Amino acid sequence: LLFGVIGVGVHVSGMLYVQKTYWPTLLYCRNQLFALSFLLACVQILDFLSFHHLFGPWAIIIGDLLKDLARFLAVLAIFVFGFSMHIVALNQSFHNLSQDEVRRLPLATRNKEVFSDVRMNPILSFELLFFAVFGQTTTDQTQIDKMTPNTQRTQPYWTEYLFKIVFGIYMLVSVVVLINLLIAMMSDTYQRIQAQSDIEW
Repeated sequence: LLFGVIGVGVHVSGMLYVQKTYWPTLLYCRNQLFALSFLLACVQILDFLSFHHLFGPWAIIIGDLLKDLARFLAVLAIFVFGFSMHIVALNQSFHNLSQDEVRRLPLATRNKEVFSDVRMNPILSFELLFFAVFGQTTTDQTQIDKMTPNTQRTQPYWTEYLFKIVFGIYMLVSVVVLINLLIAMMSDTYQRIQAQSDIEW
């Protein structure tokens, strides 16, 4: 209800105080507030069904499963953050220097900007690894050289094996270990509440 009222307030205040050129953006934001309000209203239906002997325990189970999911996401975020920083480090450009480049090195490094070697955005890396849990990311998407194929390579070819090893370890830890941990936690919660559903309800 609150988001619906805010949506109406945004609509009315926007029509009065915002220039017409910004109305499409305003209406888009208003529609997002209405959509969120409708989603929360649909979730509220579960609360109205809590008096029913079948849906009452289910509502309690769903609430406890969401608590399990929150704990899982906290642990997953730690691993995703660590591996995303590793992917950022793997994308650092480098090559072996020639004798002429070694002589010119002090001049070249003097004009270099801070963090100019960081080519992968850490937020993009975090996003790619998060969606890798759902099978939406491959090793090629974590490599800048593969994402921009028309540009000159900035790393030797042997670094591709490092990407595959790190991505494989991440998938083993996140999908095999952590997802199975989530399933075990959720099944334990479901069985515990279902076994004493009359008491919990």
